Amino acid sequence: MLLKDAISIPSEVHQGDLVFKLTDAAAHADATVNDYVVTDQLLASFVEVVRLVRSATDEHVSKAAYLSGSFGSGKSNFMGVLQLLLDGHPGALAKPELAPVVKELRDWQGDRRFLTVPFHLIGARDIESAIFGGYVRHVQEVHPNAPLPDVFADEALLANADQLRSTLGDEAFFTALAALGGTSDDEGWGDFAGWNADRYVNARSAPVGDTERSLLVQALLGSLLSGYAEAVRANEGGYVNLEQGLAAISRHAQSLGYAGLILFLDELILWLLSRMADVAFATAEASKVTKLVESATADRPIPILSIIARQRDLRELVGNEVPGLEKMAFVDQLDYQQGRFSNITLDDSNLPKVAHYRLLRPSNPEGTAALESAFSALDLTDAMRDVLCGEFGGNDAFRLTYPFSPAFLTVVVDVAGALQRTRTGLRVLLQLLVDHRDQLTVGDLVPVGDLYDVLAASEDPLSDEMKSAFAQAKRIYAERLRPVLAATHAIGEGAPVTEAFRTDDRLVKTLLLAALVPNSLPFRNLTVSRLVALNHGLITSPVPGQEVSVVVNKLR
Repeated sequence: MLLKDAISIPSEVHQGDLVFKLTDAAAHADATVNDYVVTDQLLASFVEVVRLVRSATDEHVSKAAYLSGSFGSGKSNFMGVLQLLLDGHPGALAKPELAPVVKELRDWQGDRRFLTVPFHLIGARDIESAIFGGYVRHVQEVHPNAPLPDVFADEALLANADQLRSTLGDEAFFTALAALGGTSDDEGWGDFAGWNADRYVNARSAPVGDTERSLLVQALLGSLLSGYAEAVRANEGGYVNLEQGLAAISRHAQSLGYAGLILFLDELILWLLSRMADVAFATAEASKVTKLVESATADRPIPILSIIARQRDLRELVGNEVPGLEKMAFVDQLDYQQGRFSNITLDDSNLPKVAHYRLLRPSNPEGTAALESAFSALDLTDAMRDVLCGEFGGNDAFRLTYPFSPAFLTVVVDVAGALQRTRTGLRVLLQLLVDHRDQLTVGDLVPVGDLYDVLAASEDPLSDEMKSAFAQAKRIYAERLRPVLAATHAIGEGAPVTEAFRTDDRLVKTLLLAALVPNSLPFRNLTVSRLVALNHGLITSPVPGQEVSVVVNKLR
């Protein structure tokens, strides 16, 4: 039986397959909830973060938490479902697996509402423009008639207003300024309509942060200078400093009736990593993260809770073998901040269950029986099983990930973290299934060496250092290793490859992957016996049990 007849394998991979963007959670809420797999570990993490929201609200203190996990651990999905829970989405509240989280919320939330704001930081100029620009865009979507927060560096705007007043004259100027409308009790914003020369002068000369000055700025943004906010966002500049702006959006959210402001900063660390070539910039921006919690002023009428997705440090995977990674000083800066932030971890142990549910579930009873029979028939020694089960451990995880081994999933997560810009571990697994759709049979165990070809055809790695290392690996393979294999197996130019060539090719590619991410658990202290186990089923020996000797000779 072909594997595609036992599980559902599409004929091609589309761009959006298995790629979740946090900013799309609300727009595709039902799909976000229905597709989400809840494990015991994820359930505990949801309860932990809900309790953090409660403590921030009860103590009236801004807090922050890192959401830590490898690529493919589901940080974006977790944030998306959490956002829907806090927003009171009926589907999220009704999902049976999330009932303990819903109970935790209902025990204390009452009628308190939270303004949840998802962010897309990739491409941002700096943290201020990312947070304040993102906040303004989100508020304009959910509260289109509300005045804008005073997060814009307002001196240039007020100078422009002075020029307009001089040009138009007071009567026309103040008539236009009143276009925002409003009354003294309109959503708690104060009197926008009652502008005259005296009030204007008093507000204009008030210090930054003064209520009247803020009201004047908001009135101008809503009437005469409505294009200013759009221009600022387009240029990604012109915002106040981070502390001042955080206080402004706290006041703004309170005025809209919210008890707390939740910032979901999904790509913050990825964004810093993408700017790593400018060490001074990345380090300076990383130092600002502390201000999400600490402030020199106490002017935050409602607490701000920041949830920051934090990917694994590249140095954990590649060690110090790749020149230039010492530039990642911003990671050390984040470590310094660790004591101020909570840490919520999404374990890689969730991946077998998620991969099974999303990709590997049998599509019919015949497939279920065939896969179970094939798994039970795997001829593995205890040592081989230990290698293939890896850190996920046990036959239960192996049965969920079959025809991939748990060790294969570990390697996928690690190489995706080091070498991919956008593709998660699940997306890589899907690509492998599609690429081998017409060859894989029930009973095949996918060898780790097959992973190399998916990566070699992918986009460039995120960091310049890993880009250089990966380019070197591909060059060594194309110019040195493949020609040796072709000569060994008498494969001429353009001739089809043989099964014997393909076997040796997979072994070589496994070694290249191990050189790229040497600290990935399946590759640590790599021996020939572990290499054979990771590619189980490829090597046959006339004398059973001599497969390791066969591979030793091949490598020599």
